[in-house]
Amino acid sequence: MHSNFVHLHVHSEYSLLDATCRIHELAARTAELKMPSLALSDHGNLFGAIEFYKECRKAGVKPIIGCEVYLAPGSRLDREARSSMEASPHFLLLAKNETGYRNLVKLVSAAELEGMHYKPRIDKEILSRHAEGLIGTSACLAGEIARHILAGRATDAEKSIDDFKNIFAPGDFYLEIADHGIPEQRVVAAELLRYGKQFGLKLVATNDVHYVRKEHAAAHDLLLCIQTGAKISDENRMKFHGPEFYLKTAEEMAALFKDVPEALATTLEIAEKCNLQIELGKNKFPAYAVPEGETRESYLRQKHGERSVAQVITFGTRGAKMAIRDVGRVMGLSSDEVDRLAKMIPFDPKMTLEKALKESSDFKRVYDEEGITRFVIDSAMALEGIVRQAGAHAVRIVISDHDLTDDVPLTQDDQGALVTQYTTEPLGELGLLMLDFFRLNHAKLLTQSDGAGADKRESL
Repeated sequence: MHSNFVHLHVHSEYSLLDATCRIHELAARTAELKMPSLALSDHGNLFGAIEFYKECRKAGVKPIIGCEVYLAPGSRLDREARSSMEASPHFLLLAKNETGYRNLVKLVSAAELEGMHYKPRIDKEILSRHAEGLIGTSACLAGEIARHILAGRATDAEKSIDDFKNIFAPGDFYLEIADHGIPEQRVVAAELLRYGKQFGLKLVATNDVHYVRKEHAAAHDLLLCIQTGAKISDENRMKFHGPEFYLKTAEEMAALFKDVPEALATTLEIAEKCNLQIELGKNKFPAYAVPEGETRESYLRQKHGERSVAQVITFGTRGAKMAIRDVGRVMGLSSDEVDRLAKMIPFDPKMTLEKALKESSDFKRVYDEEGITRFVIDSAMALEGIVRQAGAHAVRIVISDHDLTDDVPLTQDDQGALVTQYTTEPLGELGLLMLDFFRLNHAKLLTQSDGAGADKRESL
């Protein structure tokens, strides 16, 4: 028997340095709670979309691909805002079907390539052009409508609601409410309830998930310190309001929203609308000849177009030693003390803290005997292996015979070079051709696959 609530506002570790949810843990916990569906709505990107899709399907949970996008207050092309908060209110998008997914890919790519100012941003103009197949919600306290409400700008709030209502198909824009014990949330919820009746819009309850279980709140707090360069003891540092940003049970959500049960029922309505099917396992290998004397980039971009060639993204994760160093620093340990602990971890590229406790007697001894050390190591374990940064693969590129954003979300590096938001494995499953630089430099011809799944290369 399925529960009567679905989480639609969820951040994974790909909301870089802002959430600790590993995707496989999200999917497993959702299945454990007997929830029929789960959405992924990372901040401004689709980095984890394909991994999420696969893990949810494996767990028997229907995946909903979404994104909490940043929405410019005016045009995405303007650069007038003087702070991140001013420049980029939040807005939630969920894909109902393939059309919606492709539009989401277009929007997220445009945010990175056209709207970057503090954050990757879209605007209402481009959203209106790519709204088909998408569901929109007003997002959290950082959303445009919530900000107007809290600032007492009723006319602006009504204008914003009317704008979004007209952008989306009838019934596909919702007013989002959440309750983490923050007083402002209750102020916004009361106004949204009134506006819902005024504009004929439904409310939807969410929990803005940033960690899987309640007991993970402390590790998430440490992650925020690492992100902002603060120490846990700093009084004025960034922190979340209490340990409530986790994947709550349907019963916990029902207790929170007992006065507006319709907002819980709406989550099932939205989940039933979302039925995206992504075809994976294509693994196509078209043929390409690179003429003598041509450089890789110039030839491929000239042949296929500027947005048809991109580098492949990679993600750096937090290893055992780095996790110890990061947690030790934010806990206020001296550099000597942090070094002492890090040096006890055996050198091995695949070393984990759990493995180190088994292989290093010194490390196990201080873990057993020193209370603060035990806390540091336990906390580091919670953050170990989580994605910490994005980069570009040293040699791998992806090429297409059309605009890559028809299939794959793009970002860009610090020099403005295009980079995919999907790593090698998802790109391959989506049927994109990937080539390694050193292969192109030494290859005259790459021939068509014989259909057996492995590409043939001649004149290597």
